[in-house]
Amino acid sequence: MAKSRTKTPSQRAAQARRRGARPGAGQISGQIRRTPPRSRWANRADRRRRILRIGAAVVVVAAVAAGLVWWRGRYREPAAPQAIPAGYHITYQVADLVGSGTTSRREVSVRRPFEIRDETFGADGSEQTGTIVNPQHSYVLTNGKLADLGTPAPSTSLNDFQLALVLSDLRRRGLAVPAGSATIAGRTCRIYRTGGPLGSNYSKPTAAEHADLCVDRDGYVLQEDWTTSGKETRKTTATAVDTTVPPDSTFQLAAGQTSVPLPATAAGAVVVPLPVDKPPADTASYWLADQPPWRFKLTDRARTASIQSVGGAATAGPGALIDAYTNGPRAILVSLQAANSTPSDSVAKRTVHVPGLGKGTASVAVGGPQVVFESNGTEVVVKGNVDIDHLVAFARHLRLHKAS
Repeated sequence: MAKSRTKTPSQRAAQARRRGARPGAGQISGQIRRTPPRSRWANRADRRRRILRIGAAVVVVAAVAAGLVWWRGRYREPAAPQAIPAGYHITYQVADLVGSGTTSRREVSVRRPFEIRDETFGADGSEQTGTIVNPQHSYVLTNGKLADLGTPAPSTSLNDFQLALVLSDLRRRGLAVPAGSATIAGRTCRIYRTGGPLGSNYSKPTAAEHADLCVDRDGYVLQEDWTTSGKETRKTTATAVDTTVPPDSTFQLAAGQTSVPLPATAAGAVVVPLPVDKPPADTASYWLADQPPWRFKLTDRARTASIQSVGGAATAGPGALIDAYTNGPRAILVSLQAANSTPSDSVAKRTVHVPGLGKGTASVAVGGPQVVFESNGTEVVVKGNVDIDHLVAFARHLRLHKAS
């Protein structure tokens, strides 16, 4: 007789486990009930939940990515400008290698940010050229006599060429090319070849037209070897460097020295100091840094005007409103002046954007770095003895004020 095929309960449970059912689940009268199929509504709900989870994950990833982009691209104000020497005295030997072939001695004393005494003496000791600038007076040697030009406008470029401030900008444009190193007056300096001597417009050097400038780590120019038309023309070499800050007396007339006041029409300009604790007069609006960065303070304000003689009468022409912010030897000047009055011969130009002031042009002028903005038909010029990046950062603190 054939064996019965009836399965025992334990066999049926094992078969259920293999099929994924719980042992004993859904048993009715010795049978195993299978799990009923899911409805299409349940499947749609699961699908919607999966889509929502994926969408939420995408939103989170996008938010994190946007946050990282903002964090990396956000504006971060630079640290305070590096310290610079407050003053110095350098003695130069100046050899004219063409023409007369004479050798002279130049004495340059500087107390930053605004004072200088720059004199050149011939071989016989006689003074050939001279400039003395202090906060009250500006003297220039003319025909053997010192002419008093009156109160000077704040300026950081009075023959105190701080080439180190613009070297990186000039090098990027091929306007200053490294050319070795040297030791001058006991100080190591690096040589950079430019297109001409200091005080002339910057240009790319060539074999026939160039100047080799040796700059030490403090930014002092220790040598200038100028070649023009393929001939070495002038060589200026430091023979002594004193990093002690010169005293007040250095920038005053020496005992026995006298000066002759120069009329405004002859000087061509007049400078009027203004108080810094009240709005400037004769202007509708001006730009002011209410909270200057890096511990700078508004210490000087002046209005300048050009003077012309018309029919024997002096007539005031265009000028500027100049605010000077200082911190020790550092100075940043903000000038409000007529449109298109800034010389266009600057180099290494690049466009910058500053909230409020809008689009501006950063560049290297003969006197140093500057940033120029156009605002309501006028120019706002920011310059000083700091690099361009710090000038742009300072401009972000300027706010437009009404004068009354």
